[in-house]
Amino acid sequence: MKKVMEIRKTSPACPEQYEGTLDSGEVFYVRCRFGVGELRVGTREQWDNWNLPTVVKTTYEEDFKGEFDPGELKVLFIEGGISFDDTKEIVEYMPSVEDMMKRIEDLEKKSRSKNKEEITILTFDEDFLRGNTSPGQERILEEIRSRFPKKDIKVEK
Repeated sequence: MKKVMEIRKTSPACPEQYEGTLDSGEVFYVRCRFGVGELRVGTREQWDNWNLPTVVKTTYEEDFKGEFDPGELKVLFIEGGISFDDTKEIVEYMPSVEDMMKRIEDLEKKSRSKNKEEITILTFDEDFLRGNTSPGQERILEEIRSRFPKKDIKVEK
């Protein structure tokens, strides 16, 4: 059985999400979003290309659930054949303000040279980037399309 070696909480809720490494050298990403708990595991190259395969996906009863209940995170790992010690403290990681401001500045520079008839949606959600949207995301996209019917919608990270 593989084992979690390092885990970081990268978002506390909506979605609650984690990333880290396994003793096999693989990386993982876990989240609870729109009522779905999901575990993805793969190589660093797959991670860098936003292409980690889903190993476990479970649907909870609440459609808009965005946080794990006690024990649910461990269950996802166990169902994926991974040992996880949920008694250890999990480090919370959030990007620094400087990192976020640099990203915004870079995006502003890029947007100045782009087509003004385009709306760019920024996301770090792998499914959204690949066009696999949830019902909640579809409602948001439809709202954007209805408010800006003459603009193209582009999604990027």
